[in-house]
Amino acid sequence: MNRPLNSTERKTCYQILAALFNYPERGLLDCLELHLKQLSTLLDLPLPAELRQPAELTELEVAYTGLFINCLGGVPVPPYGSVYLEAEAQLMGASSLRVAESYRHEGLNMEASDEPADFLATELEFLYYLINEQETAEQAGDGAAVCNWKQKQANFCRELLHP
Repeated sequence: MNRPLNSTERKTCYQILAALFNYPERGLLDCLELHLKQLSTLLDLPLPAELRQPAELTELEVAYTGLFINCLGGVPVPPYGSVYLEAEAQLMGASSLRVAESYRHEGLNMEASDEPADFLATELEFLYYLINEQETAEQAGDGAAVCNWKQKQANFCRELLHP
């Protein structure tokens, strides 16, 4: 990509990626092709041939389960940050608590969620939220708030998502 994504494009990427990292449902299947084309365009990446074919919901559920939930020999790609950030791949470690604190600091509540705070889809939704708040501040002409929301995005990515 020749240029950085603007806030709306980043927000769209986070929204699509969050949908793709959640357990597949009929609604996802209905817009999967559009999501993948949008993501391909935004990130300036070719769409692999195997993703151009329509998928069946059962096929997506089986693939999701094998990658992220349960697989003989262990889950190949656990979608929880703590597995990658904690000693001995501990789930729900100190990094999970830091993620949950980031949400609480913004007034967001995770009590209704069945997933730990550091579930990848939830982290991506949080970044979507932060960008949305940034755009609200931009529309209000509040430059200090815009900088604050951008800094929160950068800190969250640097400290908890990218590692």
